[in-house]
Amino acid sequence: MAEPESPSTILAPRIIIADDNDISLMILADGLKGLGFSTVACKNAKDAVIASLRQPPETLLLDDGMPGLDSAKAIKLVRVMEPIRAVPVILLAESPDKNTVVRAIQMGANDCVSKDSSLHDISLRIQRLIKMPPKPISPLFDNLRYFFHADQNSLTLDVDSEITTESGKNLVELVRSLTSLMPLKVYLNMENVPAIAACGIGYLSDVKDTIQTCGGTVAISKIDLNKVLPNVRRFLEKYYQFEAPANPGGSPARA
Repeated sequence: MAEPESPSTILAPRIIIADDNDISLMILADGLKGLGFSTVACKNAKDAVIASLRQPPETLLLDDGMPGLDSAKAIKLVRVMEPIRAVPVILLAESPDKNTVVRAIQMGANDCVSKDSSLHDISLRIQRLIKMPPKPISPLFDNLRYFFHADQNSLTLDVDSEITTESGKNLVELVRSLTSLMPLKVYLNMENVPAIAACGIGYLSDVKDTIQTCGGTVAISKIDLNKVLPNVRRFLEKYYQFEAPANPGGSPARA
């Protein structure tokens, strides 16, 4: 799991670093902290993504050669997960050449730097990305409004749209993009879902099956069952658990 940050650094720019090499991770985390950043050290990309959801960083540094959830899949996850879709990502690569840099940009990274670069150079690149005006990002889906937050052991997906044919398809696509994070406990918060159409049963069934097939578990944390159709209610009560997170993570303020 990610190492906690100290209260004294909470106002400094928050940088999350993922590297499976303990020595490299320590050098980067301690070195950047000495240059005025608040650093969170993670030994794998999965922990880095979860830490980013708990509190979005100013920049995310990912080692290119990590086992398990690799950098390409991690960046792809970041780019679909509100509220961290716009977080700048720097790929840390061994002796990157032009092809490596091009690959990094195609993956969705904002920059690529050699792991042998000086801490000063890495610091300058981070500062450049932080100072750049944010680029407007279009919603990933036309019919689905959603938001993620996390604690150490689970992921909560807030759904704020009606569950219809189009939004149901979007929801299934979104959940399928999460499979590389599994196994994980996933909570669906549907407190703000205005309505669930009868066709939504099939999509909510796909959501449950997708998560469980990958070794995860899923539960509904909040929903007003009095607002849903009787057949939808029967489906949810039969096939879904209703359970609040043990340690609910606070959602960052939405735009």
